[in-house]
Amino acid sequence: MKEKFVCAAVLALMLAACSTGSNNVSVIRESSRILQIQAEMEQGVPDLSKVVVARMKMDGQPAEVTSVTPAVMAEARMPGGTAKTIFRFNKERDMLVFFTHDGRNGTAYRADLPVASAEGKSLVFPILNADGTTSEKKITIDRIIIR
Repeated sequence: MKEKFVCAAVLALMLAACSTGSNNVSVIRESSRILQIQAEMEQGVPDLSKVVVARMKMDGQPAEVTSVTPAVMAEARMPGGTAKTIFRFNKERDMLVFFTHDGRNGTAYRADLPVASAEGKSLVFPILNADGTTSEKKITIDRIIIR
């Protein structure tokens, strides 16, 4: 009986560690908030005084994000609108922001990664598929360029 309790406690701790994880992916379930965030994510920062570029690999495939325009990594037409996966920098250009609107399940996912420590970091993040489903992909930040 005591061994079962110890196993259950260890399993609970492991699940807690996995759920908080180092990815820091938040889940958003309010549809009005999801649409608001997606609209904000689609806006560029046309200030050219400081341009930041993130070169990364998404499941081994090269990808690039600049601070001037957001990168729409994937999109799927859904009843009531278009769901998207968008990567961009925040207005201060100190955070790399990942966003996916999962239109099929009425949820969205967001992760913010500090630019100062992003190089060499990896995270697993839900990416939209053409059919509107999502699948988790490993994203590795290869290089951050600031000009």
